[in-house]
Amino acid sequence: MQNSAVSFQICISNNKKKVRDLIDDLEQEFRVSYETGLELITIRYYDQSTIDRVMINKELIWNRDTSRTFSWW
Repeated sequence: MQNSAVSFQICISNNKKKVRDLIDDLEQEFRVSYETGLELITIRYYDQSTIDRVMINKELIWNRDTSRTFSWW
């Protein structure tokens, strides 16, 4: 989950009915955009060579990193 003053981003399992219900509920109050077919990857205690190896043939859509964890989808 990622929050800011103007956006809220989540990555959830793809239960089609539950996701559709959630989107329908959120669209009553908010502008909603969503992507399907993405993969969330998290690497703990990463180094650049590990990121490079895991990212082969993948497109980075979003990422967040801390001193010990790198996550993206």
